[in-house]
Amino acid sequence: KQLRLVKTYGDDDDGNELQPLFWEMGCAWEAAVGKALAYRYSGSGKPEPRQLDGVWCSPDWYRPNSRTLDEIKLTWTKDKGLDSPKIQTYLYQLKAYMHVWKVTRGCLHVGYVRGNYADRPVSFHQYIVRCTAMETREHWEDLLSHGRAVGILPAIGG
Repeated sequence: KQLRLVKTYGDDDDGNELQPLFWEMGCAWEAAVGKALAYRYSGSGKPEPRQLDGVWCSPDWYRPNSRTLDEIKLTWTKDKGLDSPKIQTYLYQLKAYMHVWKVTRGCLHVGYVRGNYADRPVSFHQYIVRCTAMETREHWEDLLSHGRAVGILPAIGG
């Protein structure tokens, strides 16, 4: 398992005057999907952030009746489905949240603004993630180990 850090927002677009617009479009997408989830699943909503092992986690939505965490993303990358490195980073994030919330089901909602660049200008997907508690714990431990190795988390006992 090779772990890597993803760039922060704006790394690819330094100096791009449209960056604030992209950010707002992402927020609007999250709000629209959240509104649809709230309409469809009573009792669901944006959970309060939680901290575990020095890492803050803030998933986009939680459905308590099905114990499902939802992460909502809007991207301008080409729709390559699960083969996309960007989608893999989103899934990595979701699985970490699943450990912190002690759930075994997650849902990643992705809107692709550019679709597949050819016959599909816009596309939307939901990826359902199911993991055992052991799998999410191992994933979390990998995340912590990587964070310590690259110096963004303190060493154990440090």
